[in-house]
Amino acid sequence: MALISIVCPVYRAEAYIRRCVDSIMNQSFDDFELILVDDGSPDGSGTICDEYSAADSRVKVYHKHNGGVSSARRYGVERATGEYLIHADPDDWVEPDMLAELYKRAVESKADMVICDYYEELADGQKYQSQQIDTDNTDTILRALMTDKLHGALWNKLIKRECYLRYNLFFPLELVVWEDLFVCCNLMRFPVNVAYLPKAFYHYDNVVNSLSAVRFPSPKTLSSQIYFIHYFENILNDTKYQIELKHLKLKTKRLAFMVKSLSDREYKELYSEINGELCSCYNPLKVRFYSALALWSGSQRFAHALLRIATIIKTGKK
Repeated sequence: MALISIVCPVYRAEAYIRRCVDSIMNQSFDDFELILVDDGSPDGSGTICDEYSAADSRVKVYHKHNGGVSSARRYGVERATGEYLIHADPDDWVEPDMLAELYKRAVESKADMVICDYYEELADGQKYQSQQIDTDNTDTILRALMTDKLHGALWNKLIKRECYLRYNLFFPLELVVWEDLFVCCNLMRFPVNVAYLPKAFYHYDNVVNSLSAVRFPSPKTLSSQIYFIHYFENILNDTKYQIELKHLKLKTKRLAFMVKSLSDREYKELYSEINGELCSCYNPLKVRFYSALALWSGSQRFAHALLRIATIIKTGKK
């Protein structure tokens, strides 16, 4: 049994998966297993995974029918044997000392979860993203996760595998986005010990990620966010977390405008209690303005037509 299990869902990743796996195999800490879950990828990703498995017994490869990212993460977690778990995405990469430093911090602090900083790779350079937490209070951390003050990803968080089992942490198959945030928020509902390591090891490639299908507004992403909010509205004290839930609802209401899958009536009734706050800050100004205009005019089609005209005037492109 390895000390650390790394779960990596793989789908259409043949162009960059070697960068990810090579960075993991080059860790200074060698007591780990890398679980690659080929989620029915139609390209050569599965074959590349098999190559690494044949070369190193620490690499475990599983091929399954396509079920989405939540299905792949769940599949990998269920087969993990490590004392600790961490996740990785195939389009990202990590520093050689990531596992060693996170494990050392976990042992020293007797932590159930260790959070660290990360690097965001952008088209115009690299940005260091601090994830500093000034408390180990799980309620405070939960609020920070729900309001985007902390990133909800699992790739910068080393978590005891026992937590997944004891607290029944799972990835809902209904989610194509926010599935890692779902697990993080659920974990913070319980009395766990959280530690922070003020160092960055993980390189989040926002250039490749920005082209991911799930990053574009779609009915699936909308239904995922609605599911997420409904779950936590039911499981949390609505009054206690009113501000945090409102933040998520505003994001989702604006997404609904961009997706255009709801009728005007459905759009108006979706989280109607926050309709008056659609212009509050979060999204770019134009998204705030036109999503609110759709509500006030009673016509999403009208608001989208004006948005398109404004875009053509600004860019000169139809």
